[in-house]
Amino acid sequence: MILADILIAGVIFYICKINNKNWKKFVLLYLLLPFSWYLSSVWGQSDQLSFLFLIIAFILLRSKKYPIWSPLIFAIAVSLKPNCILLILIFLFIWYKQKQTIGKLILGGLIAVFFVLWTVSWFTDTNPLLFSIKMIKGSLIREGLMTANAFNFWYIWFPFPQRVVFETTKYIGLSAKNWGYVLFLITTFLAMKVVKYKKMETIFGAMFIAGFGSWMFMTGMHERYSFFAIVALLFYSIYKKKYLKYFIILSTIYFLAMFHVFVFITKLLIIKDIFAWNVQIVPRILSLINLFIYGRVTYLMLKKNKKGICVNIQYK
Repeated sequence: MILADILIAGVIFYICKINNKNWKKFVLLYLLLPFSWYLSSVWGQSDQLSFLFLIIAFILLRSKKYPIWSPLIFAIAVSLKPNCILLILIFLFIWYKQKQTIGKLILGGLIAVFFVLWTVSWFTDTNPLLFSIKMIKGSLIREGLMTANAFNFWYIWFPFPQRVVFETTKYIGLSAKNWGYVLFLITTFLAMKVVKYKKMETIFGAMFIAGFGSWMFMTGMHERYSFFAIVALLFYSIYKKKYLKYFIILSTIYFLAMFHVFVFITKLLIIKDIFAWNVQIVPRILSLINLFIYGRVTYLMLKKNKKGICVNIQYK
């Protein structure tokens, strides 16, 4: 998916140019930091391709001419990587916040639904709608592991594979999976609080809070699934450069998580031994750093939004 990397760099270039920012710094950071090229060139994953459609879908939410195509492009992203569906609530909220019409949403939504059903029909001889409902229902009730190598909240307590725990394990009356859903809704609500009308940077900020929050607290997550949230933070950093350091830290840990799973240079296999030492204390520390950075960035974004509201009230 190297081509997708280049196209994402093109979108970064575009956002920088329309905001009179130094595009070289942000484009080179994306292309040269190992979190991107290791995922596409070494692993050959399609996360970049899905993110390309995802970011375009969110950018079009501000458009006056083309918002009707945003649901379709969002549906394509979800078809490529189903974890993108975790942003559906924030997507709909941004649509409302940007004052797009309900009529366009319904029409765009119908186009998206028909597209999804059409693509599903490629893989089944049964009714694509019933097949989709069956698959969604199965994924919701399926019993999986607490974490699948994601350096998130659950990894701190249950480092895989040292401590294999299923997500149906109950804590304070709820299964870990259901706690994940609760925390997902909370982080999505926090993301909604930063969105402002005609402020593109707040859309990128909301993508990070909702996306990284769902990855941080939901169970069964893979190490790759935080990609779209981390790159959204890079886009936000174009507007607010002080957040760039947080992007670099998170993208570095993202790379280390991938390297932990797949080391393609045999001379560096010692890294896996280091990560496995003392009940995987190093990955658990990295998970703590991820949690701290997420909390810090979310707090700063919410604080900035609160200040903006106060300024507007005083101005009025």
